[in-house]
Amino acid sequence: MNTEVRSEVLIGAGPENNPVPGSEAKRFVEDIRKAIEACLPACPRKVSLMPYRYGSGELLGFDWSDGESNAFSVTFHIEGASVLPSAERIGRVSVDVGVTDMTDALHLARLIVQAVNGNTSVEL
Repeated sequence: MNTEVRSEVLIGAGPENNPVPGSEAKRFVEDIRKAIEACLPACPRKVSLMPYRYGSGELLGFDWSDGESNAFSVTFHIEGASVLPSAERIGRVSVDVGVTDMTDALHLARLIVQAVNGNTSVEL
């Protein structure tokens, strides 16, 4: 069983520089949306972004909460290749994701917010 997908290009540049997610990025966003909604069924949900460095690595923390004690954390690790975990590899409260650069991390974060909030006008 394939438990993770490696992808070279997650999100391409479309007309007028609008991002165009690839099929694996779309699949991953949907899997994360389901995990967040399962972990945090009550609204409103709050989200925060925190870029940071750990040792020689660069990361983006992308944390969701419901204002109570429930949280779901996505940590994007900037790596040489993208590694999107399959639905089976996404934990109940967190997931680690490998992306090639901070641009992919921020685009995925934006797509996830749009999917969870049902709002395509989210600006991150």
